[in-house]
Amino acid sequence: MGKARVLAVICICALCVIIINTKNTLAAENKKLQWESFGGAEVTSEGEAVEYFSVGMMRTLSEPKWIILGRVLGLHVDYKFEVEDEVLEGELSSVTPYIGIRRLFDGYDGSISLLSGPDIEWVEQEHTDAPARKERKNGISVQGELDKWWPSERNLSLILNYKSVDDFFWGRLRVKDGILKLGDGSLFVGVEGVGMGNADFGALQIGALTELTNVVSNLSVALKAGYKHSSSFTESAYTGIEFYFSF
Repeated sequence: MGKARVLAVICICALCVIIINTKNTLAAENKKLQWESFGGAEVTSEGEAVEYFSVGMMRTLSEPKWIILGRVLGLHVDYKFEVEDEVLEGELSSVTPYIGIRRLFDGYDGSISLLSGPDIEWVEQEHTDAPARKERKNGISVQGELDKWWPSERNLSLILNYKSVDDFFWGRLRVKDGILKLGDGSLFVGVEGVGMGNADFGALQIGALTELTNVVSNLSVALKAGYKHSSSFTESAYTGIEFYFSF
């Protein structure tokens, strides 16, 4: 999987170069078009890890409260599981192109979004009585998003995701408050809760986060850490970093 991950990074970098080179031309033709990118990485004290990266676009319709969304999300997960008291390892990589719609609230202080798209996954995992096996799986992914802001710079964010591959659910709730103005940006602190699973696996996370907006123009960076309880390992700690960039 090492070669696959290197190839994925090269493809993502190439995509970013193409987007950046074409963005000014597209923007000149249509002022309603915006681009965004976000990503992050998370590791646990048990050696499990998640990495993700996304590039997307948003186009405002003639009715300004409606926005068309398009994004491509790449995901890689290193996980562990137990079989007959033996700890085995697995890797999952996926690519999901989403398309969807976003509705802004009347006060332009939040939005609700719905996206869906084909989900392509590559899985490689160890077995107790056979060599590691690679497998490709195809399905669909559906995601709902809620984002709400208050005048006090309090923000509530909710994401709910379902993947038909393995019948897997994932959800995250975050609440954060702006506590300090730093130039053009703000320092936020908050809490998050994450739940995920299917018939074979389940996990819950709760943690704290701090985020600095406009580190550089339109770039936000967040750090997080907390506690994770899962059916694979009863207890572990997790840490992570995330970024969001609009251009």
